[in-house]
Amino acid sequence: MGLSVRLLLEARANDENPERARHIKLLLEELEQMSEEAIDDAFDEGDPAGTALIRQDTLETTSFTATGKISPRKIQLQSKYGLLEVDLGDVVAGTRDLGEPEDIRKTVSVDGTKLAQRGFVDTGIMLAKGDRVSLRADGTLIMSPWGSNSISLPDGGSNYGWYVPNKIYGGALVGKIGSGEIFKVGAGHDLIATAAGKLQLAIAMQQNYANGNYQFPGSYEVRIIVRKSSK
Repeated sequence: MGLSVRLLLEARANDENPERARHIKLLLEELEQMSEEAIDDAFDEGDPAGTALIRQDTLETTSFTATGKISPRKIQLQSKYGLLEVDLGDVVAGTRDLGEPEDIRKTVSVDGTKLAQRGFVDTGIMLAKGDRVSLRADGTLIMSPWGSNSISLPDGGSNYGWYVPNKIYGGALVGKIGSGEIFKVGAGHDLIATAAGKLQLAIAMQQNYANGNYQFPGSYEVRIIVRKSSK
């Protein structure tokens, strides 16, 4: 992204997520170490170091992702209620009936308050038997009972004890379908739904810490792809 990304990074230097803040600090230090010659080159090429990165519009389809600039700010739709005018920024997704089930793509945040013992996050995704589900997660949690420098990733860690003995560590991302059995998601998990139900996510934690007045700042960002069964 070049030097133009610096202002965007500086605006997020005090990010509440300690892992993101650490990476941002390292990137800013690297930019500071760039030579004056590199900065001069950037100006010569019309990319001044002080220019903020311009975010592009992103259009994601089931086959590819395109970036650029979408010119119309509003779209018009003919409906049974008459002509509707919608701001482009209010459009979350668009689909068309292809005569077969469409894939579902969604990102869900699971923060440190969503411990399995306290309740799961409803992803809003209803699965049918036979649906193929892919989950990929990243992010960090501060495991405060072990100290402010103790960080957990989506796989959890042996330092934080067991949620399910010899199977799921504390701090791990877990899921369930409806009222079914809880399973480990971790940094990545693929499955085929064996029963219908809502997909739900939570953080695994030792019982004594889950029931105590402990805080676990941070969150896991979970990218979900569901390929619907044709049955």
